Amino acid sequence: MFSATIYQDRRRVLLSSIEKGLILIMGNEESPMNYPANPYHFRQDSNFLYYTGIDTPGHSLLIDLENGQSYLAGPEPDIHSLVWTGPQPSLSEQASKAGISSTMSYADLGKRLAQAHAKGGRIHILPPYRAERIGLLGEWIGCTQTEVLQLVSKPLIEVVVSQRSLKEAREVEEMAKAVNLTNQMHLAIMQHAREGKTEAEVGSQAYQLMYEANCELAYPMIL
Repeated sequence: MFSATIYQDRRRVLLSSIEKGLILIMGNEESPMNYPANPYHFRQDSNFLYYTGIDTPGHSLLIDLENGQSYLAGPEPDIHSLVWTGPQPSLSEQASKAGISSTMSYADLGKRLAQAHAKGGRIHILPPYRAERIGLLGEWIGCTQTEVLQLVSKPLIEVVVSQRSLKEAREVEEMAKAVNLTNQMHLAIMQHAREGKTEAEVGSQAYQLMYEANCELAYPMIL
């Protein structure tokens, strides 16, 4: 995670580029494999990461274009989750690291969006790619899936693409680290490829390097 000022500067670009309404950038939720407490490996939405740096599930970013205020919406750690995870930062502590001074629950976020929608206010969202996001938005503002997709904002898409297409120096540094690690993984696979070895045996060498570097794959490995 970068410093809070970096995320603040990134959000200021959104504020200066779009005139009216609310901007909603939703983070990802955990997706259960076979029961709620056994999820697939969590992968955060890249746009939410870009504007907040927060890599935990169940949060969303709301930007009010009228007052220039950003809000982090999400749950507070409860005793049920803390039993499994141990001490976790509060919602306000996570918000502070992203340079966000205001927080709200998902219930309050839903009410805020519903009120804006009922009054004809503009809600700007990026194209959703998970069904649970579409369902949650529809539940909040009381509309169908088709109506939710109509909230997708071309102005928001354009400014996000324009902003993220130009890489900052710190981003280039992180990309270089990723490329160098990828190179090591490719070399490890080539060096351990032998007749009679399975793909799993060869691929495990690359996975070992990845885990030792505390990283994860952007895409599933193709062997």
